[in-house]
Amino acid sequence: MLSVEDIRERIEVGSGPASPGDCVAMLTELLANRINDVVDSIDDELTRVETNLGNENIRQIQQTQSAIRKQTAAAFTRVIITAKQA
Repeated sequence: MLSVEDIRERIEVGSGPASPGDCVAMLTELLANRINDVVDSIDDELTRVETNLGNENIRQIQQTQSAIRKQTAAAFTRVIITAKQA
């Protein structure tokens, strides 16, 4: 919903999309920018896990990986729901 809100605000100040196609393109760009931040965060966490492979037991690694997978699924679900609502 944040990306849709961004577009609404841009429309209010006169810098919104000029056509329906521009609206889709702007929404896609805003969603991609938001998901990129999430992906970067997940990548950082995976790098930390890989770095510590020798220092943690296998159960801790599996728990961390499971948490990262859940975060990733939740992030992509939010993006898909936002896109459907737009």
